[in-house]
Amino acid sequence: MALAVRGSRLITVDGTRYRWVVSPDAAGLAVVAGWADGDGARMVTWREHGTIVAPGEVAALIRRAREHGWNPRERGPQHTFRRDAAGCRRL
Repeated sequence: MALAVRGSRLITVDGTRYRWVVSPDAAGLAVVAGWADGDGARMVTWREHGTIVAPGEVAALIRRAREHGWNPRERGPQHTFRRDAAGCRRL
C-alpha cells in the first residue's frame, strides 16, 4: 500500500525513491517507508520516544530492512522491525 503524498517526505536510497513518515504512538515512534513510484509492501521500524529521526537514519533503516528481505516493489504484508540500543531486529 502506497504512502500518502501529504505529510510524507521523499528520499532516494541506492537509486530507488521512497516515501517516508514518522508516526507517533503510545508504544513509540513508527518510521514507515514505502516505494514512492508504485504500490508495494511497507516497512515499519519502531523507535523509542525522544529519538530524532533524520533522513540519514531513515536511509539506514531502509537499507537494513532490504538486507532482511523487505522488497518495497512486491505486494504483501508490511515488514516490521524494532531498533533499540541493541540493534535492529525483525518482529
